[in-house]
Amino acid sequence: MSDPFHIAARALRSGRRNCADCGVRFQLSHEATGEVEYCDACRTRRARLIERLADKFHLIPKEAVPIPRADANNLQKCADCGKEFQPNARGMPLDHCCEECHGKRMNLVDNIALQTFKGWHSTEKPKERAKAKRLWRYALIIAAIGGALWFAAPPARKAYHGWREKKHFARATAYFAKGDYRRSMIDARNTLVFNWDNTEAIRMMAKTCEALHSPQALEWRARFAQLVPNDLENSLGWAAAAIRAGDYPSADRILKQIPYADHDTATFHHLSALLALNRRDSIKAEYHWAEAAKLNPADDGYKLNMAALRLKLGSASERTNALDLLGQLSVSSKERLPAMRALLSDAIRHGEHAHARQLAIALAEDQKDQKALFSDKLLRLATLNILQDPDFPIWRARLEAESADRPESAYELLIWMNRNGFAKDVPALIPKLKQEDIMRPPLSIAVADSYAVLRDWSNLQKLLKAAKWGNMDYVRLATLAWALQNSEDRNGAASMWKNALNAAESRLERMETLARSAISWGWNDRAEEALWKITAFSVQSPTWVLQALWNRTLQRGDTDKLRTIARLMLQANPKGVTARNNYIFLSLLKRTEEGAPHLAAETLYKENPTNPTVVSTYGLSLFLLGRARAAEEVMETLQPAQLREPSLAFYYGIFLAGAKRGAKAQEYFQLAEKIYRLLPEEQALKDRVLQKAPAPPPKKAPSRPQPADK
Repeated sequence: MSDPFHIAARALRSGRRNCADCGVRFQLSHEATGEVEYCDACRTRRARLIERLADKFHLIPKEAVPIPRADANNLQKCADCGKEFQPNARGMPLDHCCEECHGKRMNLVDNIALQTFKGWHSTEKPKERAKAKRLWRYALIIAAIGGALWFAAPPARKAYHGWREKKHFARATAYFAKGDYRRSMIDARNTLVFNWDNTEAIRMMAKTCEALHSPQALEWRARFAQLVPNDLENSLGWAAAAIRAGDYPSADRILKQIPYADHDTATFHHLSALLALNRRDSIKAEYHWAEAAKLNPADDGYKLNMAALRLKLGSASERTNALDLLGQLSVSSKERLPAMRALLSDAIRHGEHAHARQLAIALAEDQKDQKALFSDKLLRLATLNILQDPDFPIWRARLEAESADRPESAYELLIWMNRNGFAKDVPALIPKLKQEDIMRPPLSIAVADSYAVLRDWSNLQKLLKAAKWGNMDYVRLATLAWALQNSEDRNGAASMWKNALNAAESRLERMETLARSAISWGWNDRAEEALWKITAFSVQSPTWVLQALWNRTLQRGDTDKLRTIARLMLQANPKGVTARNNYIFLSLLKRTEEGAPHLAAETLYKENPTNPTVVSTYGLSLFLLGRARAAEEVMETLQPAQLREPSLAFYYGIFLAGAKRGAKAQEYFQLAEKIYRLLPEEQALKDRVLQKAPAPPPKKAPSRPQPADK
């Protein structure tokens, strides 16, 4: 059997070798001799082992006894066997033995070392050694592949997601062009799965929802505005979606954020006209539609809107001209259907029932070039209901059957039924609808609205707990909170309302929706909570929010919060006279020096010396500075009729009482008590001045007539 310590040496050709004991490769030193070499660590261990073995087996005497020399030829006596021998150059310092005993020693050391230092190059188990090598090699390969995948996976995944994103968006665009809006919505949603911030996919979702008349269009437009704030097309679409949803204050705010340079567009003027019409400002509405018609004369829609407006508000001659124009548009224009709708509304308004019925039937019939819209069929149903036509039940049953598998149409039908006194018939219609459609918007919203109108809180809770409203889930949670509140579950309502606020907290339009919902429900505490959260979104809070907070806080008489709201109003409109005056007035009333209210009151008065509320605020400033007579003189610059207005009469009475004219002050206090509700600080001010003012002289009792002399 080969010596295990010589295997590695025979296999190596270079200066690097594998240690015969541990198998570690090492650099062979230049001083090494012989065929076998070990690494430094194993060589040290071998030397120590030899010393321990020699000591254990008494190969070397414990005491250093000089070995006698046999003769002059330098013979030595073997320490093991006692024979004499001639030393040679190969002997080790510890040998002191003959060559035969030296061989025995080394064999003993090699056998023990073989058992102690079994390494990779041991000849005992060559198969196991080869298997271990293969395992190590495979492990290194797997580790290398894993490391490569670890670094290559994110780019590969990103490239794959990008490919899927483009594929789904291309399909969504193609479906939208074909008019297949439902499939377009599905692929647009799939696009957003791979990239939630894909603005074009968000725009596609908004357009698809608008085509399907879904209220979620407002959400998608708002989402796009977060990513691209200054996109004109989206801003106009966002305002239009808000108007369709009935959220006119939000639409007004959106249009005001559009730069003035972009106002010169037909769409902007059209939306501005709709806002003016909502404010009952027909003159401004007509102006905006006239401007829109100038900017885009090819669009007959603006002419149609002006004609429809003149039908309602114009004189007899203007109505005749408008009817002629609408008649022309209803025959040969792309605005045929809107023109017919305007004519139908005019016929109903003027009691022309036969003509109205004829127009409604024509609207609901399919044409050669296009099918009738479900909204026009619903308009025919509304007309039959107004006319109390016997065909109403037949046509309603037809629409119920037609909308059973079309959730968007069913949504329109149920909303119309809820608004026109037919909510009681909705529960009988629900089993005819698909269950999966009832569990998601928009149909789920209409069904929930029906239960709310019927005050069926139990079924409303069941529906809302099972439904999935997606992006509108915050509305579902708020509606569920309201249902729990009406079911006397106060704790559950509070918890659910908190969840709704958390779901909407990062989005201004969502919080506004919650506030409007709570206001419409009459849930004042929750409405005010949502309104205050809206004020935290930006420095310039929406006007309607601040006005709603002002009205509710004024009813409670909370002067501190009124002043906070006045500060927010001032931040939203720093140059507004009313906002400046309210903040100065409340600061004076609270006797605070923050903002130098006395100086601010004087400055505002000099800028607006004829404004009655500004005059009264400046008078209050003078009165608090101890100049009651000067305050009275300032108030007397107003007209006598203005001084008799309740809010002004109260402060004029205060100044009169402070000037020791209590009798006249009482007259104005009585005028104020009829309508004007005093804040706590105002009541305290009145009590103080009345205590200081002299009591008015008692009225003389009428003298009794003397009896006639008999």
